[in-house]
Amino acid sequence: MKRPFQKGATTYEQQVALLQQRGMIVDDVNQARFYLQHVNYYRLGAYWLPFEADHAAHRFEPDTGFAEVLGLYTFDRELRLLLLDAIERLEVSVRSQWAYQIAHRHGAHGHLDPSLALRPEHWRRNLSSLTEEVDRSHETFIRHFRNQYVERLPPVWAACEVMSLGQLSRWYANLKPMQTRRAIAEVYALDQRVLESWLHHLTHVRNFCAHHSRLWNREFTITPVLPRKPASLEGQFVLDSRKLYNSLVILLYFMDLIAPRHHWRGRVKTLLAKYDVDVSQMGFPRGWNRLHIWRDRDVIGGASGAADVCERLPDSRVRRLSLKHVQAYAEARGWQGGQTFRDRFLIFGRGDGSLDQLLVPMNPEVSDFSEMMRRVVQQLAEHEARRPEGVLDDLLLVDGE
Repeated sequence: MKRPFQKGATTYEQQVALLQQRGMIVDDVNQARFYLQHVNYYRLGAYWLPFEADHAAHRFEPDTGFAEVLGLYTFDRELRLLLLDAIERLEVSVRSQWAYQIAHRHGAHGHLDPSLALRPEHWRRNLSSLTEEVDRSHETFIRHFRNQYVERLPPVWAACEVMSLGQLSRWYANLKPMQTRRAIAEVYALDQRVLESWLHHLTHVRNFCAHHSRLWNREFTITPVLPRKPASLEGQFVLDSRKLYNSLVILLYFMDLIAPRHHWRGRVKTLLAKYDVDVSQMGFPRGWNRLHIWRDRDVIGGASGAADVCERLPDSRVRRLSLKHVQAYAEARGWQGGQTFRDRFLIFGRGDGSLDQLLVPMNPEVSDFSEMMRRVVQQLAEHEARRPEGVLDDLLLVDGE
């Protein structure tokens, strides 16, 4: 039965005393009062809740300290900032692909064509939301468009720049032409349904981060579809989980593709070690740090005929090498042998056999670099999955001409 709310406001001093009365150790009363003033008692309550032995009586476990709770709060804040960093890069990349594919396949204003929408009513809502964003924008490129052209909205490559991740997710979800959906998803070697699901899920993760909400032990109501490809992701996710771990795996996968020289993996691991948090609260499986998605990579690529491909390979550093440089390059690294493919591309493996005989089928007659990239990523993923440690050591692609 409901009852009237009768609790009154308390001072910071009363709040500190109440925590001590309930069994929390407060070594520095002034520090505790300071953070209660600037963070809010109710907000911190979400972080000391796991330390309660009796929630009804609000009694804390023995040896629970205010400093420990504050450390968990600080960890969560830094974690949110890390996720926002990765989500921003993903958002910009997918936004770019969405605009590129629509513009080339359906025209500069293809996004304004209702025939490209799965559900016309969703298209109308999406268009209304986009129009509002454009109308309130003061960006220079938006003002230029208004002053120079008669169309109500700018072309898709400009319109996408004022979209939020949520809007982008809804536009992609409502995109009808399957070839266009697949063209966008294949840039990331994903099924189009998986990309749709991931964008939807990450929109909610991003919103929790942007609104400074608790993240570390949250259970998400909107969970991502787990992919069946690429093979490199097999065994990296936790099945039937609503925790943050799977979100981190998704972001690592994207970061490896769109920001090959990133340090995000190391920053996440450093943060976990710094605060020594219970990672099981975030859904981390046992032995997570031995899974290949969490291991540092060193993949070196270089090919004058496939630079566009190599730039999008996980953790690649593109070098332009001619055949005359191969011998010195291989000898300096103790590599042996080599394989040719139609006399154009070579792949050398280390002497320990880790990459011997690995031949990526890169047909020089293939002009579609996104298709070529998809083949390379798939073959590398399959090779990586067969290795016990799951990490590629070195890869060299050279122009055989």
